[in-house]
Amino acid sequence: MFKQISILTSGELSQQIRENHRNVIRENVVLSIKALMDAVNQWKLGDYKEENQEAVKIISDFQVDLNLSDKYTSKIGAYIGQLWKDPIIQKAYERKNEISSLMENAK
Repeated sequence: MFKQISILTSGELSQQIRENHRNVIRENVVLSIKALMDAVNQWKLGDYKEENQEAVKIISDFQVDLNLSDKYTSKIGAYIGQLWKDPIIQKAYERKNEISSLMENAK
């Protein structure tokens, strides 16, 4: 709550706060696309487009950790964007309300 008040009253974000938020957003994006990929596999929705096979491999192997800012390159971002456009990911996204239960059951 105090952080939010600080943000609201200062009008500016420090570089450190911006970097922390950037890392949280990056982590959420990676975890979300991986959850969609898991759903594709679990629900046997079909195959990815041939041109996305490299992106599937790279993102599947991508590990999220505390030093995400060092690993999250523009190429990783491009792979995520490429996968997001894949029809099979969109098919999984249409069932997004089921994904959280899928993730819970995997634990």
